Amino acid sequence: QEHKLLFLRAEEFDVERAAQKLVKYWDARAKIFGTDRAYLPLTLDGALRDDYEALKQGVWRIAGKDAYGRTIIFADPSR
Repeated sequence: QEHKLLFLRAEEFDVERAAQKLVKYWDARAKIFGTDRAYLPLTLDGALRDDYEALKQGVWRIAGKDAYGRTIIFADPSR
């Protein structure tokens, strides 16, 4: 329920736009993770299970927060 509310809030409670955004979100997850993992939780035991080694090696870095308080994450392929 909370997940759906996030999409409604993002679209200022415009149900049609929120529904379109929700569909795009799940389409993107299916494209990124494949349909076998797209609907699993985004955890190391779920959809990210095959990415554990890359995450452990420090390829992904947290760079701090932007002016709006959002976490900035970047990839460092040199690691």
